[in-house]
Amino acid sequence: MKERDYFKNYLGYVFQNYALVEEETVWDNLKMLAGRAEVTATLTKVGLDESFLNSKIYELSGGQAQRVSVARLLLKKAKIILADEPTGALDRQTGQAIIELLLSLVAPDTVVIFATHDPNVFKQVDIVIDVTQI
Repeated sequence: MKERDYFKNYLGYVFQNYALVEEETVWDNLKMLAGRAEVTATLTKVGLDESFLNSKIYELSGGQAQRVSVARLLLKKAKIILADEPTGALDRQTGQAIIELLLSLVAPDTVVIFATHDPNVFKQVDIVIDVTQI
């Protein structure tokens, strides 16, 4: 398998800065991964409804943009998930819901790796690596 195909098909990211196209709508940022019904259902999983589809990314709050980024990851159906501060722009309750959602993806063929400073995440994962201790 080519390296490019590996990254395209198996690796998924939630970026701390969201990595969304700011001038485009939520729909434009997600439509390459699935049809409207699946995109809408996935937005619902991250706490956003269909009314957000026509919103430009720059119109969203940081927390809303972060949830669109998580929705993009869910639509990709990656087997290796790298989540960089996935709760950084979220309130405690929404952050917990997103962590639970990401952890629900863990399976024998799927791994989730968090990079975070959030001690609430530390308590919920199987292994914690403190980079200051390496």
